[in-house]
Amino acid sequence: MEQALVLISIVLGVAITFELENLNRLVRAPNVRWHWAQPIFAVFALMIVLMFWWMMANRADGRSITLGEFLPIMGLLVVIVLIAAAALPDRVPEEGRLDLGEYYMVNRRYQWSLVLILVATVGGSWLATLFTRYGFVQGMIRGWGEWLPMLLVGWMIFADKWWKVGAGYVAMSFIPIAWLSRTL
Repeated sequence: MEQALVLISIVLGVAITFELENLNRLVRAPNVRWHWAQPIFAVFALMIVLMFWWMMANRADGRSITLGEFLPIMGLLVVIVLIAAAALPDRVPEEGRLDLGEYYMVNRRYQWSLVLILVATVGGSWLATLFTRYGFVQGMIRGWGEWLPMLLVGWMIFADKWWKVGAGYVAMSFIPIAWLSRTL
């Protein structure tokens, strides 16, 4: 797993690079109309990158990993890079204004659908383990920390009013906050 963690780190580093390059373009552009929703999504996307790396680094127990075991991880890495690439606009028009509120509303379904793929894959895997161990009802009760984020991300896909987006962000803020105390 140690060698796989190196590749994971490189791919996630590319994701962070996408976000930082796009942030640099936005900050330097004089014609950007800032809106709170998209920068919050960008912070959330960065937290996804960091949380995934943290989760993978925590698994680095010296055990070997097969290519077959690594391929699903690589699939998730692709999704994470796409989330990071969409977190902030990669182009600022030379003419006119770039409205980040409009960008968010136009891209929210794409962005949050990518997050749902990630959350459903990781959370669904853990829920399947819980169902196997404890049965469906007990698995659902013990797995609330997995299905609740899936529901919240689903909410964000369809949140078409700013108050709904804000409420979703407030509810989802507990996920990265909960990760702040995790150790390697």
